[in-house]
Amino acid sequence: MRVAVVDDDRLYRDEIIKLLAPYIKAHDMQICQFGNGEMFVKAATAAHGGKFDIAFMDIEMHGMSGIEAVKKLRDAGHDTIVFFITNHSTYVSDSFRLGAIQYLTKPVRKKQFDIDMARAIDICKHRDSAFHGKWKGSEFTIYVRDIVYAEAIEHHVVIHTYKGCNDCSGSLQSIYDYLRQFDFVKIHQGYIVNMDHIVKFTKTDVYLDNDAVLPISRTESKNVNKIFHSYISRREKCNILSR
Repeated sequence: MRVAVVDDDRLYRDEIIKLLAPYIKAHDMQICQFGNGEMFVKAATAAHGGKFDIAFMDIEMHGMSGIEAVKKLRDAGHDTIVFFITNHSTYVSDSFRLGAIQYLTKPVRKKQFDIDMARAIDICKHRDSAFHGKWKGSEFTIYVRDIVYAEAIEHHVVIHTYKGCNDCSGSLQSIYDYLRQFDFVKIHQGYIVNMDHIVKFTKTDVYLDNDAVLPISRTESKNVNKIFHSYISRREKCNILSR
């Protein structure tokens, strides 16, 4: 995981790096620091390996502001998770418009920092994780976020995405055992669903954002209701704004 700390004040950069220290080993984190927006944009948009997963960005810097730097990042197609850091609240609306996960005021408090880092790491995990499957001797890889649902058909599984379907060897249960960590829920003996793609659900059916409507079995109904409401509650508390 690549993390950028961008601030023209070395003391504030050191403060953020100190707060990041407990995460470095656990999340294989590489931290790069920059003293201005121009240097950051140049490094982030480099042809080879420049993309950052997370950036802590001071807004008011000499030369290019943090707002301008992130605009250039978005124009380049980067989905870097951004934390804007400043002494003032003037730029809150601009920072959220650019998809900032949080607006932090100086000095940054450790308790709030840890809450926000947990959110950012969770987003990275969901965004970049992949599912590796096999079918008739061939292997394929799909981003977990792109899977809408998986369906058991006879002796194999069909993975449904926006781009189409992939036949996959193995049991639905074994696939669910892997995908459940990414907010998938089993709604029926024959279906598992990515809760990120649920539009609504009733006692008998789940409605997905690809227009699919899938049945909820009686045996799974109570569990689905519990898991989905827990998921919604967690998302609301996180107030995720990075998408």
